[in-house]
Amino acid sequence: MNDAEAKVMAARWWAETLPAEKREPFIVALVKRLPEGKWTTYNDYDPDEVMVEALREAGIPCRGCMFSGRELGFPSKTGVSWDGVQLFIKQGYGAEWVPFEQRG
Repeated sequence: MNDAEAKVMAARWWAETLPAEKREPFIVALVKRLPEGKWTTYNDYDPDEVMVEALREAGIPCRGCMFSGRELGFPSKTGVSWDGVQLFIKQGYGAEWVPFEQRG
């Protein structure tokens, strides 16, 4: 997997909970915001700044505070991370980062 593939895979994973007509615009917006090299996207109770910007560009309202991730269907305490070689995911409070292919 290369950087571009990792970005698209992560963006598609996050987009799964969004309305069908908003998924592709969100994917495009998030992919263009992720830097080259290492990065992490995360939803604590609210999406991180990069995801909030991508959501807004895609026309998806997001306050970015007060448990706004829940309204989008994003799981809490969850992230997707690229180390430049492999994609990892952490799903839920206290979970370990595991290779994306091994996600539960």
